[in-house]
Amino acid sequence: MIKKILSPLLCAALSMSFVVSAQAKRSEVKNVYVEAPAETKTEEKTEGAASAPAEDQAEEVKEPEAPKNYSLSLEAAIELALKDNPQFNNYDTAIEDAKVQLKQAQKNKRDAAGKTVMIPAQLDMVALQKGFYVEQAQFNLDSKNMEKEQAEKSLAYRVTEQYYNVKLSEALLKCTEDAYSLAKKNADTVRQQFDLGLAAELDVTNAKLAEDRAKASCDSVSRGLNLAIESLKLSLQLDEEDCTLTLTDGIDYTEFDGKLDEDMQKALDSRYDMYCLKGAYEQTKNYRDYTDILGHTSSIYSASSAKVVQAEYTYTNAAKNVKLAIKSYYNSVVDAKQQLELASSEAALAEREYQVAKLKYDLGLITNSELTSKMNAVSTSLQSVEKAKLTYKLAVEKYGYETSIGLQQ
Repeated sequence: MIKKILSPLLCAALSMSFVVSAQAKRSEVKNVYVEAPAETKTEEKTEGAASAPAEDQAEEVKEPEAPKNYSLSLEAAIELALKDNPQFNNYDTAIEDAKVQLKQAQKNKRDAAGKTVMIPAQLDMVALQKGFYVEQAQFNLDSKNMEKEQAEKSLAYRVTEQYYNVKLSEALLKCTEDAYSLAKKNADTVRQQFDLGLAAELDVTNAKLAEDRAKASCDSVSRGLNLAIESLKLSLQLDEEDCTLTLTDGIDYTEFDGKLDEDMQKALDSRYDMYCLKGAYEQTKNYRDYTDILGHTSSIYSASSAKVVQAEYTYTNAAKNVKLAIKSYYNSVVDAKQQLELASSEAALAEREYQVAKLKYDLGLITNSELTSKMNAVSTSLQSVEKAKLTYKLAVEKYGYETSIGLQQ
């Protein structure tokens, strides 16, 4: 929603700014435990012992080094993704250029001080002497710094999504492995009962089919886990390194404490897009004030006044849409929490129904097909719980980013 409304607005806002950027210092990555591969130990020769002839010595075989293991919390993963990331080079260059432009504007203002100005021919000199172009250059520098910050936060959120998608895939793999183990045990039991004449051949077929289906589910989730890990490694700049990842944070969540009215105002005050639009409006208004000396009948004053009206409308309309978007993000959190509670209740019910069905099957009251159905329902409900946890966790994370600097669209 924000993308559709604000993208053209931002272009208009930033058209008043210079093209800019700078070299930002990189912080060292903290809280990352890298487990070095075990070194291959070689047997040392005993001092004074005679060396065996070369032809009798077995050729030393060097064992391949084990891949490094990165033990990462979410915070450490984000720091690793940001550290020396080349995707921010353009932002750094723009910031550096903006600093140069600001210094030049300050120098131009000092040089213009005290000079006689002819009106209306030298209206821009009036603006220069009063510091309009210094303010414009400062706004440009601040916006470039915020633009880089938004890019960093957007990468941080992407890493957050990928990090927890790996954790979700791990949890789903455990669910499917448990389901496969249960299905395999059930199939073995039914085969034994068939051999004793206590089960029908149809029950054996059904149990084997359930076992095969559970195994296929395990294989599918395992492939998805590998893909999720590769995606995360790409964002962590580890895609070309032979390494493994151990993610130490779980998909834990706390009670959401968002305050909608306060958060909407916070978004208007801190989002990058709103900063740019508000800055464009204020600069347009300031320049209109400089043209006031020409008189309100002047065509220059009239044109600058029209631009003020347009800039004000652009800003106020964007603010309304941002508030609407924040309400939508808030509702997503509330909805996700409700779905998580429902999924947890359904999982508990599915487990109880399976236990009852198992007892009935042992008593010969239901078929193995009916038991298998209840067993599958348990696995499905547990997977739904894990997915609901991730949906809620990411909804809360996204709300936090969107009510601060905002995410890139």
